[in-house]
Amino acid sequence: MVFCCKELLILYLVNGIWDNKLHWRPWV
Repeated sequence: MVFCCKELLILYLVNGIWDNKLHWRPWV
């Protein structure tokens, strides 16, 4: 259970970072 929750948390954080990178526009 703890491992599953930990994995979900990591995936959530990684998805958030990727989302920020994809939405970040250096030319703006």
